[in-house]
Amino acid sequence: MKYSLSFVATTSFALNAFLRRHLLALTEAHEVTMFVNTAAHPLADDVAHAVQLRHIHISRKITPSQDLPALSQWLRYVREIRPETPHYLTPKAG
Repeated sequence: MKYSLSFVATTSFALNAFLRRHLLALTEAHEVTMFVNTAAHPLADDVAHAVQLRHIHISRKITPSQDLPALSQWLRYVREIRPETPHYLTPKAG
């Protein structure tokens, strides 16, 4: 049985630098969805092709006027895919 996993991060940089190999390994046995802002740093090509990628407009800086729409966008995606296990990878995303 494949589990549906989701990962949330404010930037692709952390994923590319620290979790690339882990994410690729997870995609062999599970359905993996990444919720990340890809505007500043693109997600590594091999990871981008292996996971279901959902861009969300979240930034590292705390800005309520941008954070609330990003939260709303993320909640819509979560309701759509219904992951069994969400993981929050960067401080603001958690």
